Amino acid sequence: MNATDATAKTIFDNAGRVTLQLENEMIRYAHTYDSPEEAAKDMCIAFQFGFDLFEDHDPDALFEVTPEQLASGQYRVFVDNDLEQAQQLSPSYGGWDSVRRFYEAVRQYNPRL
Repeated sequence: MNATDATAKTIFDNAGRVTLQLENEMIRYAHTYDSPEEAAKDMCIAFQFGFDLFEDHDPDALFEVTPEQLASGQYRVFVDNDLEQAQQLSPSYGGWDSVRRFYEAVRQYNPRL
């Protein structure tokens, strides 16, 4: 798998969990994490080495967030190049500390991002 062919969706819920949804033309991988740092680590591994090696795929983590859920504040969703936008958020981001912790960890694991 070529990491540049993959797309990534990072979904934060208002309970502090992070769901990664990664896919390319052959593989879909999704997993929900309690730790933003663990999610960041796996995302960096996936884009460096591929996610076809991951064994903890959770089909229930392949879900779509509705506009209503976004509007109600249940979720925040970032896709691919939203990384820059997410990094520009204020440290508190209205209580969404998991967003800040995730992107701080991403920068720690891969400073190029």
